[in-house]
Amino acid sequence: MVLEKKLMEFSVDLFVERSAQNLAAEMGRQGFKGLVLGASGGIDCLVTMALCVRARKRSDKWPVVAFQINDSRVKGEFYNPEIYKYLGADLIQTDITTDAIDMEKRLGMPPRWLTVWLMNLVLRWVPMKAKRQVILAIKAGKVPDCVLVYYHLLTLLHLLRIAKLREYATRHGLMLVICVNMTEASLGYFVEQGVDDPHMGDCASLSGLY
Repeated sequence: MVLEKKLMEFSVDLFVERSAQNLAAEMGRQGFKGLVLGASGGIDCLVTMALCVRARKRSDKWPVVAFQINDSRVKGEFYNPEIYKYLGADLIQTDITTDAIDMEKRLGMPPRWLTVWLMNLVLRWVPMKAKRQVILAIKAGKVPDCVLVYYHLLTLLHLLRIAKLREYATRHGLMLVICVNMTEASLGYFVEQGVDDPHMGDCASLSGLY
């Protein structure tokens, strides 16, 4: 009941204003020339972008970049590009399909379709307790390499995306904003050293919001 009461008393306007202030202050402290984030079509990315655009109102000279990094083999995802344009962001779209395929071949990884099929099979039919044990064993590196390679394949796109983002941010002198929320940050619900890892960016505006 106490938590529910605190949530009911949450001031959206105050959160927005303070977040914009913090973004502007952090930019000034670290000497960045603008902001960039990895733009999926999810609500966390869209809210974070809206906060970045709000922060820019303090100086119209800042570029605020929504960087979408897509793999054409991933089906059924929609990245809402028009909303980023509506918010006032500079939308940049790039395709990493060729880079991903080349890296998968170079590292001798199994076919992506087989990896996705096996993952869906495990998620659908393996009991929850057993799934947790498998995940913990993979995270601890206590599984054979022939199993671990499937995990590395599933996380490869996250690592490629953050590499592209960090390279772009460094080249243009931009602050890299990570779109992880407080629940994800608290639980570790992201790929380590991936695009949602708060340690991989310069700021995570939603990391204080459940």
